[in-house]
Amino acid sequence: MQSAHGRLQVEIDASVPEVVVLSLSGDVDVTSEDELEAALAQVVSMRPSHAVIDATESGFVSARGLAAIGRCETSVEQVTFCSRTVFAKRLLDLLGYDAVRYVVVRDAATDERGPSPSSPDRPPRSERPRTRPT
Repeated sequence: MQSAHGRLQVEIDASVPEVVVLSLSGDVDVTSEDELEAALAQVVSMRPSHAVIDATESGFVSARGLAAIGRCETSVEQVTFCSRTVFAKRLLDLLGYDAVRYVVVRDAATDERGPSPSSPDRPPRSERPRTRPT
């Protein structure tokens, strides 16, 4: 696969029965949405029970790209979207695709943001110190 930013590249892996993984690298934007739509149509035509869309190597996925991914939930029993950020989750929910499972994948060795809000390394909200704006 190519770098995380730039021209979209797609890879489809159907080596596990009933599961199809669509890996994206590069950007999903107005110039590559048709390519994403074609790849998603191919995934749906394979009739898997579970489709995994791996965008962890993608620098950007447009709202139209996320909507195309979300529409897969009408044809596939379970759809999982993997990303390195939580931002697309809210958009998928706002677009009405809240049945899409969302997984945030972070590389602890290179992630300078610290633990994610749901990380087991981060104490629950009730145990965090309260701070008030000054």
